[in-house]
Amino acid sequence: MPDISEPSGAPLHAPVVCLWDGCGIPLDDVTVGGIRRHLRAFHFHEAAEPYKGKRGACLWACGAGNHSCNRELDYASFGKHIASVHIRSTARRCGYCAAMIGRIDSLHRHMREHCPKRPMGMDKCPEDQ
Repeated sequence: MPDISEPSGAPLHAPVVCLWDGCGIPLDDVTVGGIRRHLRAFHFHEAAEPYKGKRGACLWACGAGNHSCNRELDYASFGKHIASVHIRSTARRCGYCAAMIGRIDSLHRHMREHCPKRPMGMDKCPEDQ
């Protein structure tokens, strides 16, 4: 069975800095929950309830020129989006082909359906059995 337990998040000695609209505060927790807490505390100044079901643009700086991502998402999804797309703290390495996959659910799908080096006849991820 391949090992998928190790996250690929940033090393402990390289702090991740919040790039939401020029924030610059070091993030002490780059999990989805940690990023959500930071966004609520420093960027979404209203209580969480008024944002329920509302959408907004991602203001995380990315690419050349540090333009905002601008992807439209539900406010509740920003933590997961930032962790998986911008910081890649949720990424895991495939134990069969060593590809880096953005999220654990995507890794399971990759291993089950797409990995060119998966065992013959594999129709379920080993962790699902």
